[in-house]
Amino acid sequence: RFETEAWLARTLADGAVQVAPDPCVLNGQGRGQMRISQARADYFRSGHVIVLVPESQGLPAPMTVGRVTSAAARGDSAQHFDLQVTPWGPAEKLTHVYVIVTER
Repeated sequence: RFETEAWLARTLADGAVQVAPDPCVLNGQGRGQMRISQARADYFRSGHVIVLVPESQGLPAPMTVGRVTSAAARGDSAQHFDLQVTPWGPAEKLTHVYVIVTER
């Protein structure tokens, strides 16, 4: 049931990464699933499927947390979309975890 700011990005043909212009709100849904609700565009359709969480007090560097796997138009607002987000893989299959600490 976490909630955090997230940005969506896509990889261009030349390998460059393009970040969407608006931040979104990422919510934990339980059972390894996440959702971005009320996104201002259908980022799934435009290829912005990489979900990035910016650095914060508890996260010393930006991190990718998963990918958008589907989008649905909202019934209450024709200009907003709900995006389903899936982690890169199941947490149970992690074999290595790195803890990054920065000095200030």
